[in-house]
Amino acid sequence: MGVVKSNVSQPGINCVEEEVSASEVSREALSVPLVPRGCVGIWKDPLFPGAYYMNRQAYEVTLVDTRVQTWEYKGGYTKRIIDLSVDQEGDIKQTERSVNEPVPDDAADKAVFVKVEGWDIPLELRALVQVDPANAPVVVGSVGGLAEIENRILTPAIRSIVRNVAGASIRVPDKDASGAVASPITYTVRPTRVLDLIENRDALEQTIEAQIKVEGNKAGVDIREIRLGEPAIPPELLVSRLRVQLADQLSIAYERETDAQQKRIETEQARSTADEQPRLVQAQIAVKVANQREQERAALGRAERQYLEELARGKRAQVDVLGQDRVALLQALEKLLASLERKPELVALVGKLVPNTIVGGDGGGLAGAAALLGASIGGQNSGQQPKAGAQ
Repeated sequence: MGVVKSNVSQPGINCVEEEVSASEVSREALSVPLVPRGCVGIWKDPLFPGAYYMNRQAYEVTLVDTRVQTWEYKGGYTKRIIDLSVDQEGDIKQTERSVNEPVPDDAADKAVFVKVEGWDIPLELRALVQVDPANAPVVVGSVGGLAEIENRILTPAIRSIVRNVAGASIRVPDKDASGAVASPITYTVRPTRVLDLIENRDALEQTIEAQIKVEGNKAGVDIREIRLGEPAIPPELLVSRLRVQLADQLSIAYERETDAQQKRIETEQARSTADEQPRLVQAQIAVKVANQREQERAALGRAERQYLEELARGKRAQVDVLGQDRVALLQALEKLLASLERKPELVALVGKLVPNTIVGGDGGGLAGAAALLGASIGGQNSGQQPKAGAQ
């Protein structure tokens, strides 16, 4: 827009000055006497974009940019940083370094230093401002232009409001035990903390923006929004939280690595089991065969034991009937007969050892049988018939 200050007056115009204020709400707003177009003084109506043929000696035109402007307040401090690192053993190491943050050439001013809980913290911010075309003559007539508004009025006001808000109290929503915003939403006003510059930045921005808009209206400038940048919080306040977060992440990483190693062990075991499956099957079959053999031998042992028990009972019955001596002689004869059956060549030797005639007290006993056996064997050896024994 073009704000005209005329040094001449056109004839036939009723030139009456009018006190115009930048804001009808605030009595502290900037105000300046303006005149109708064609009169001597600052015209109340600005020139809209276009081509105008004007004598520069008669008319002084001040251009006012009514587009949205961005004012940045950043740089002008040294930022300290503590870097955390983890070695192969899982130990956390910290290293401090400093970074110089210069003021950019296009910045409105350097960062605002705020004092929170005794700490001096550089706080960067960005403001979006715009001059209403209707207020352009007031801005030019009161301070000279937008640059003068920025340097003389709004920049000091912004710095003061930011320091006051950050160093005073903050209105934050209440949260439940899980950290989520409670429902219904309730608010608590409490002193501002350093970490609020990160965790509750929205609340600070809203408070700062509301107060700066009032100051902007007084100067005829519309404050569109205020956005806070990254605060240069002393690293001592953040390193403990960062170490906790890093330790938690390491714990999770160790747990997952352990799970991965366990999965790997299970996979290797499964692979080895699959590779050894034929031998495992053979071993299982061998175990089953051994169990069957064990059962078979146990069954044979039980059968043998029963047989021997029955045999022993038969022997005892035989002893009861024949007597111990006769049973012993009968067993000897059975063994002798078994031996002769296996080796017939022993018959000649038996004929010499067993007597041909035995004289006994009772007839038909085992002794007689032995004698008959000896006589028979002897007769076979000599080719003669056996003789009957005497009673």
